[in-house]
Amino acid sequence: MLISTAARIAKGIKAKNKDIVTIVGGPHITVLPEQVMSSYPDIDIGVIGEGEITIAELLESIKRNTSLDAVKGIVFRSNGNLKITEPRPFIKDLDALPLPAWDMLPDLLKHYQQSASRIDRLPCMSVATSRGCPFKCIFCARNVFGNVTRAHSADYLIRMAGHLKKEYNIKSITFEDENFVCFRKRLTEFCQRLIKEDLDITWDCCSHVSGVNPEILDLMKKAGCWQINYGIESGSQRILDFIKKGTNLRTIERALKMTRQAGMITKGYFIMGHPTETLESIQETIDFIKKIDLDIFQMSFMVPFPGTELYDIGSQYGECRIDWDKMNIWTPLYIPNGLTEEDLKRESKRA
Repeated sequence: MLISTAARIAKGIKAKNKDIVTIVGGPHITVLPEQVMSSYPDIDIGVIGEGEITIAELLESIKRNTSLDAVKGIVFRSNGNLKITEPRPFIKDLDALPLPAWDMLPDLLKHYQQSASRIDRLPCMSVATSRGCPFKCIFCARNVFGNVTRAHSADYLIRMAGHLKKEYNIKSITFEDENFVCFRKRLTEFCQRLIKEDLDITWDCCSHVSGVNPEILDLMKKAGCWQINYGIESGSQRILDFIKKGTNLRTIERALKMTRQAGMITKGYFIMGHPTETLESIQETIDFIKKIDLDIFQMSFMVPFPGTELYDIGSQYGECRIDWDKMNIWTPLYIPNGLTEEDLKRESKRA
């Protein structure tokens, strides 16, 4: 959900009853708390960073009518001014959190819809089981979750999968982790447990191309993994280096080949309109896509999301069009020097 959408909802709530307290969270208010609160007066309180512990303490404070100053990790209005409280430490042990309260969402499976290219069997469910990423891509707001990666244990994952199977008859799980494969020990144990306990659940995940080898891919396949989604981003080595992708074209090709040999579907994510992008580098990407023969590929536009390195440096290499109503990967909001919006739209269609 865009921050502008959340603000419109808050405005509608206030129109019905101005005494209702409106609270928002997420990456946008985490990295730009003052801007959000100043721009959207119908938002009363913002949760900065991870919200599980903060929201519980915040609601208890509101219920008891105690000072919000004691609640870590929030921004709020006080006597016409904005106050930001002491930062909330990141949650070290994610397993200390309970399973998501899916039972509190009415008609969950009726209203939930996964991306078609990531559905193997229905009903399906998407979950995120780790936070942070060890890589430093300039377009990713990884610092929202800190620079240290943290993950639920394999035991937690098995318990969660079993719960989804028993309570909702879930047959397929999409792991939305930035890099599910990078937690190798956990991944190995998870796969071994899935095979042993025979839960009959298929799953897909995302991975950096440097994180796979034939042995782990074979194990993942045996454990029900049917598709791996790789963030490839560009077919130009110059661009990959600039965006700090931490890989090379040869490694990409090798990872895709190994994945296909293991019997899994390959999906590649690409971005058009990187800083320093040219028509020549775009053509390199199109040629590379043809060469690597992906089962599925997705092309999107570069977006200068708050909290990313791109947001900070993008204006040096192009035009950042900050429009909170259009901050999505399908709208060209970053126009590299030497290119136009029309160039990006045309080349995206051609790809």
